[in-house]
Amino acid sequence: MTDVYLLCRDCRVIHRVYAATELVTGGSVSEEAAIAYGQFLVQHRHHPLERLTRESLLEYHDGPLWDPMRSSYIELTNGCETFTVRTGRGGLDEPVTRAIVTERIVPEALEVTVEESEVRRALDHHFHPYALRQTKIDGFVHAVQQILATLPGDQVETSFDDADDPAVSIARLPDDGCVALLARCMDIFDSWELPRVAAFVSANRDEYGALALRVRRDTNIQTH
Repeated sequence: MTDVYLLCRDCRVIHRVYAATELVTGGSVSEEAAIAYGQFLVQHRHHPLERLTRESLLEYHDGPLWDPMRSSYIELTNGCETFTVRTGRGGLDEPVTRAIVTERIVPEALEVTVEESEVRRALDHHFHPYALRQTKIDGFVHAVQQILATLPGDQVETSFDDADDPAVSIARLPDDGCVALLARCMDIFDSWELPRVAAFVSANRDEYGALALRVRRDTNIQTH
């Protein structure tokens, strides 16, 4: 479900209204979220409110995701204008607030990788008790690297973020990547090994497997 936000043009503050959809559809919603949404509507009832959605994947965090005092920046749009929104709090006992800021999020680098050591360990374990030759493990890892170089990282659908590194998200290996990887494996492994390699790829391609993608989107904040 696309995140929806309400912008008060007069106050330049924003409220995330994920709870509002649940209220309208009769879904479960926490009492705290419902009260916060109602309070926002009451406080800004005489102000022009505008619906915003998040279309861009660009974001910036000045600390790890588990830090309640971090500030986060995302981009929201009304379809015509794009706004940079800062989310943060002044203290641990203060509520989270969202406001439009003049800064812009600037993309710096995009990289898609895997945990190479984990791929080697998992592939070797998958073939146990058969001892897979090191040259074949090297060949498989090289094939994975070649496939990653062809993936459009800005289009990879991620599943969750790394709690310790806010620039990194985790994703499953896409279908096209799996097909291309297995095609390359035909030149690396013996015919009797290929079914086992295919089983390894199938079992390890998701976001929790050895072939999980680490999508790093480095960004920075630019002040106008």
